[in-house]
Amino acid sequence: MGSRWRLLCVFSCLVVLDAGTAAAGPKVVPRAKKAEAPAPAKKAAAQAPAKKGRAAAGPKVVPKFGLLLGGSGEVSGRCDGSACPDDMDDDPSDADRDADDESGLGVGVTLLVPVSDSIHLGGDLFFVPGVEHDPDDEDDEIKKWGSDLSVLGVGELRVLRSQSVDVFARAGVGFIVLFPDDDLERLIVAGKDYCEEKGFYCSVDDGPFIGLTLGGGAGVSIGFEGFRLRAELMLQWLDHSVLELKVPDARSTADYAGTRGWLLTGIELGD
Repeated sequence: MGSRWRLLCVFSCLVVLDAGTAAAGPKVVPRAKKAEAPAPAKKAAAQAPAKKGRAAAGPKVVPKFGLLLGGSGEVSGRCDGSACPDDMDDDPSDADRDADDESGLGVGVTLLVPVSDSIHLGGDLFFVPGVEHDPDDEDDEIKKWGSDLSVLGVGELRVLRSQSVDVFARAGVGFIVLFPDDDLERLIVAGKDYCEEKGFYCSVDDGPFIGLTLGGGAGVSIGFEGFRLRAELMLQWLDHSVLELKVPDARSTADYAGTRGWLLTGIELGD
């Protein structure tokens, strides 16, 4: 009896526990919350917009056109040697003649390489196709001399720089080559014919004649999309021979030294 009672009690307890579990429902285990991706980190500070300015400078090529504003100089005759005429030997200045430069037009190109924001160095070629002078002596018919080419090393200083306008000063030094033609060439040919006619040794140099030149000026360049327009005033000094005659015991030369002023306009291409 006692054993049966104990089994009955255990069975009753099990039934009660099972009923309680059913009433409470199945145990739900909460699912782990899915980790969210971290939001993109915000920049500590908004990037300031780049300041609009001039692009990094690179080499520049400047094709240009020149209009002669005016010029003048002096043709000086010299003779060295025992066979020189007495008047030239005593006072060579008697052979000097003034002449106005009326060459008119020129074309050229300049290459500039920046060495800093404001300093550019480079080279310059300038060609004058029709070199012409008007001598003070009305009897002198040697007016058209041919053409000349100036080859210079140049330096340019940008004294004022902005996005749209630059103001610059420039200077250059180099050499000039005169290629005789027209009236001057005819004079050279006549000299050679004279030597052959007389039948004695003489030599007439038919060129080209090389001399020195230097110049300086100032101007402005105005910026547009992809290029800049330039305008400048330049003063050029030049010194070169125009004729050379050699005979036994004498050497006679005619040299020209003068200045000419140019108005130059061009297009600046490059970075």
